[in-house]
Amino acid sequence: MHITKKKLALISAVAVLAIAVIAIAFYSIFFTPINRDYRTDKYNLYIRCSDTRQSVIDSLKQNNCRVFGLRILTGLDNRKRSDSVKSTFPAGLYVIREQNARTLFNSLKLGNQQPVNVLINSCRTISQMAQQLSRQLLLDSITVDSAMRSASFLKKYGCTPETVYSLIIPNTYQMYWSCTLDELFTRLQRENARFWTPERVGKAEDINLTPDQVVTLASIVQEESSLSKEWPVIAGLYLNRLRKNIALQACPTVLFIVPGPRPTRVLQKHLEIKSPYNTYIHRGLPPGPIRFVNINVIDAVLNYTHHNYYYMCANSNFDGSHVFSSTLEQHNLYAKKYQRAYNKLYSTSRK
Repeated sequence: MHITKKKLALISAVAVLAIAVIAIAFYSIFFTPINRDYRTDKYNLYIRCSDTRQSVIDSLKQNNCRVFGLRILTGLDNRKRSDSVKSTFPAGLYVIREQNARTLFNSLKLGNQQPVNVLINSCRTISQMAQQLSRQLLLDSITVDSAMRSASFLKKYGCTPETVYSLIIPNTYQMYWSCTLDELFTRLQRENARFWTPERVGKAEDINLTPDQVVTLASIVQEESSLSKEWPVIAGLYLNRLRKNIALQACPTVLFIVPGPRPTRVLQKHLEIKSPYNTYIHRGLPPGPIRFVNINVIDAVLNYTHHNYYYMCANSNFDGSHVFSSTLEQHNLYAKKYQRAYNKLYSTSRK
């Protein structure tokens, strides 16, 4: 059959157009950003251990991402892989912004996840710390809580359930969202070693305390006052008592061992609780910290104020500050003044 030049030109034009359409479609599917909103927003893709490749693709689709190219690449890759690994991507956080289907697929396949900023604040209890960590990492709070109470687990990191409070230095750290429990504690141990510089260790030695003991004292100081200006003064007071082998008689150590809800005041019955943490019964520092401690309080202990105070009492103006004394007689006067003010305030509030 004879094809005229006109038909040949038409066929060529159609072929070129078809090739162009295919090329544009191919480019659109595999090389344009999968995130439609990449110019104005990013999408954080959290992949859990239980997520399948299909559930990941469905999640992307629900968040306005183009997933056709990813489906194709996943299907092709699944044919090459064993049944045990083809259904999942490595767990982690992946930030989706300008990636195309090919680059995203490779990132997911290789587990090139984005680190997250884990903010660790000082808090009172192991349970609170476990909840704080589990909210920011792919670890449940029960697992973290149990680990921090396990002597066998903590032994690997050079601490005990009593001193785990001093292992964790509150700060902001970059970690992978999917880090394991061992990876988390290895990182915390490394950050603890980094915090205890030769200068800080030297200052601890100057006051005859180990780093763990410094944190233990700092935990009492932080519980005693929320005023940063008082921390070095209170630290100096307790160091004076330690040097004289005088019982610390620190109320926060008693509140630490009271069972049930934390009371607002220390009563006589609380002072009689038999525990190594009861500094009214036992001299010296308790076996470990009574809370997770703010870095600034640790430094306040290391840079304590030199003075001759041995006693402290809450200020009778109830502003949260304390008055300090060198003698028991002076302290008793402040204590009576505070008690009168407290009784007056309490009786007035009941009317």
